[in-house]
Amino acid sequence: MDPFTIATGVAGLLSLTSDIVQILTDYTGGVKSAARDARSVLTEVTALSHVLQQLIEFLRKDDTNSKCRFRNTSALCSVIAICRNHIETLYRKVKFRGKPENDLLGRLKWPFEKQDCQEIVEVLHRCSQTFTFSLQIANW
Repeated sequence: MDPFTIATGVAGLLSLTSDIVQILTDYTGGVKSAARDARSVLTEVTALSHVLQQLIEFLRKDDTNSKCRFRNTSALCSVIAICRNHIETLYRKVKFRGKPENDLLGRLKWPFEKQDCQEIVEVLHRCSQTFTFSLQIANW
């Protein structure tokens, strides 16, 4: 798989993380009693977004495109798939599912247990570290 194709997939992932950042920012800003867990997830997703932006820039560079190809089983592709799976699950759980006037309580309730949040934060942190490590190896 060429770097540009991977970058396109990562761009879609970045779009989802941006949506999640906005949703969680609204939630933590609008709900005074927002759980510490919500803020933790927000911090980790924000950090992941920044790393994904750097990864996209690196993968789209002309000199990278001509030098390397990735197999679907490469570490980078595997971590992108893991990250996408967790981000999509997170997005489905935090996005609004109804009309505000009909589900105000549902909008205010945090959809995760403490242990779920810890797992999400750990997985996203590991993904960020792997992407950062990949960029460091490439001397970027």
